[in-house]
Formats: sequence, C-alpha cells, structure tokens
Amino acid sequence: DQALIQELLSVLEDAEKDYDNFQKAQKAEQNIQEIIKNMTTASEEDRNDLERALKYYTNLSTAQQAFFHTQLIRRIDQLKKEAEEDHRRKEIHREERRREEARRREEARRREEQRRREEARRRSSSSHISSSHSSHKGHGGRPSGGGATRKF
Repeated sequence: DQALIQELLSVLEDAEKDYDNFQKAQKAEQNIQEIIKNMTTASEEDRNDLERALKYYTNLSTAQQAFFHTQLIRRIDQLKKEAEEDHRRKEIHREERRREEARRREEARRREEQRRREEARRRSSSSHISSSHSSHKGHGGRPSGGGATRKF
C-alpha cells in the first residue's frame, strides 16, 4: 500500500530529524557540563564561562531545546545569578576602596600643603629676624672677636 509507505517514510524522516536534534542537544549539554562541572558556587570570575555555557543552549533551535534537560538550564541560571551577585558585591567593595584611596590622597595633599605653608611661614619669620638683628657679625660684615688686634 503506497499511502502506508509514504506515512512510514514521513514518520522515519521525522524520527531522523528528532534524533539529530536530540544529538545536538546532548552535545550542548556535554559542553555545558564540561564548563560547570567544578562550580559548586559561582564567582565574578565565572561570568564569562557561564555566558559561554548559556550560548550553547541559546544557539540551539527550539526543536533542539525541547530535548535539553531543563534542570541543567536552571543550574546555569542559578550559577549566573550567583556570579552577578558576587560581581555586584565586589564592585561595591572596589568603589568603596577607590573612595577611601581618593580621601587618603586628598588628606595627604592637604597635609603637604599645610606643611609647605608652615615652612614658608617659618622661613619668612626667620629671615625677618636675622635681617633685623645682624647676629654674629661685627662692623663691616667681619666677625667681631671682641679681642685686641695686632695694630698698636
């Protein structure tokens, strides 16, 4: 019967397509498992690997995704959320560290500026004193020993 043969050929063709889709889904699962096999929890450093793992799934056709284990995609999503949360925590910490460093630099700059002003004030004050009291200088800028000279 020709109609039955056509029906069987159509079913066989569908089965071959399904098997091909199943194999592609299995290959994607293997690749993903290889990426996440050592991840018990995800960190910021795992984000690129998890994105790569997720691409294996998103690159599958809808028919291929039908053969994909949903538990595995949930695991990827969970790990990705953990990695993003870790990234957010670390970004907050890095920002706090940047602010603290900026505050310390500003404080050091202010102390240095204060030190320079005090130094300039001391120099100004000491040059005023020495110029008005010519200490340790005799007449004409020569040292004055207070003793007799050789000229009689």
